[in-house]
Amino acid sequence: MARAALNHPNADAAQWMFVWVVEMLQDYPDEAWPVLLALIAVARDAWDLAVVGSGPLQEVLVAHGAHVIDRVEKYAGQDPRFRRALWSVGPSDISESVWTRVVSARGDEPGREA
Repeated sequence: MARAALNHPNADAAQWMFVWVVEMLQDYPDEAWPVLLALIAVARDAWDLAVVGSGPLQEVLVAHGAHVIDRVEKYAGQDPRFRRALWSVGPSDISESVWTRVVSARGDEPGREA
């Protein structure tokens, strides 16, 4: 399903799948978490990772930041692709305490010298 959402030739179908993933993460963050990880795993490039980061990852942090931040930190520490997606999350409606942890978890900006 994750590969289909990112690679689907029909933009309307791909958009529908993407909206479904966002809604599932908002309503059922634990059950939908593997789908988010799958989207990150099948992302073809930095653009796909940015789309996942600014979409589903952003929305789960807005809706359930305190609940998922431990997982976010864990995966950011283990997976450079996850960390790259995390760089596309913005502070918008994320609580300040969660946002501070997001910034720490994502580390240095990709492509920037330490």
